[in-house]
Amino acid sequence: MNRRRFVALAGSATITGLAGCSGGNNETPDNGPDTTATEEPLDIETSDGPAEFAVYDAAWADAEDVTVDNGGKVDLLIGNRGGEPGQFSGRLVVESLVSSEATFLGAALSSVDEEIGSGEAVTVTSETVTPEYSGEYEATVGNEDGERLPIADGADAELLVTPHQGTGDDSFLVKDGLRLSVKNVQFEQGLHYDTRVSTFMGSKERVSLISAQSDQTLVLVHAAVENAGNSTTTVNADWFKFGGESPVNIGNGVRDLDTDQLDGVEVNSGSRVEGWLLFRAPRDSLGEANLKVFRDPKSPAADAVWELDVGDVEFPQFELEGMDVPDQYDDDVPEHDLDFTIRNTGDGVGTFRGALQWREEGESGWEDLQPENERLKARIQPGETATVSSYTDYAR
Repeated sequence: MNRRRFVALAGSATITGLAGCSGGNNETPDNGPDTTATEEPLDIETSDGPAEFAVYDAAWADAEDVTVDNGGKVDLLIGNRGGEPGQFSGRLVVESLVSSEATFLGAALSSVDEEIGSGEAVTVTSETVTPEYSGEYEATVGNEDGERLPIADGADAELLVTPHQGTGDDSFLVKDGLRLSVKNVQFEQGLHYDTRVSTFMGSKERVSLISAQSDQTLVLVHAAVENAGNSTTTVNADWFKFGGESPVNIGNGVRDLDTDQLDGVEVNSGSRVEGWLLFRAPRDSLGEANLKVFRDPKSPAADAVWELDVGDVEFPQFELEGMDVPDQYDDDVPEHDLDFTIRNTGDGVGTFRGALQWREEGESGWEDLQPENERLKARIQPGETATVSSYTDYAR
């Protein structure tokens, strides 16, 4: 609902140019507010004593809401609930209700030359303020002593700031000069990545696997970050969510990808880095999935949103149909060949990736990763099967 038009008693005051302002331009706001009543007069309950001002309404002057990093002027409805007329003055103060990192926004207000009578109200308009965080804000008036006007009971003094809507090659300034642009999105059921496992004498290289449950998918959001600031900035996973899920960090060395993950990467001043963010997401949530960016990770309100039009995604579903493995290990054989038949029972083509581990009979925990897990990989059409092969050196 657009609340730009306020109800005020006719003839309550006249609005002229800006009073002395600091930190902004000194131009008079365009189209000064109209104080002529257009509906039923505002019912202000007054009390005896000197003039007492309160905020009775607040709204963006030119729209219902504004977007992060886009400025807007604010209309405030100021009423005198004291028993005597008085002179109104002060500056706009806007405070975020959801972000602890957002600083107070201040701006000069159009001046009121005449006193405001008891029970009367007037609309004043601010200079432009530019919120850097999305969500709900509260608007009021402050003076030089740091005191703020109260908000009248039942008054609506909240302003909505909406997130930046990212599209195409559009970029968004996340933090400290770091700009993000989103390229595309990719879905996988499993990914191989390099790791090291502990041994009795140290460690050894192995290939591990990150996978998704049958009702999930791995989501790779491919993006680029460019540092236009003056110092090195590290990408923080807490800045992002996809479908309500936070990124998964598996380190670098992911097989079959040309770039590394962005989580934790350091971007030098003037540099640009391409990479990806990895998420686990429910398959049935992808129709409304989007990448959300948070300048304040503790805020529930995203500051930028990329609506990723993934369309109708057809997913593979992999099942173990059979295997050819020895019944027992032969200590005289250094390597034992292992063959596995995998069927794709899903609706879409996909790449199967697997990993082998072992455990002692009767033990609950899996132990060492086996060598060459990267060989357990095959592209399988829906309804088709593929055989993937590897070996184990467990007997050694």
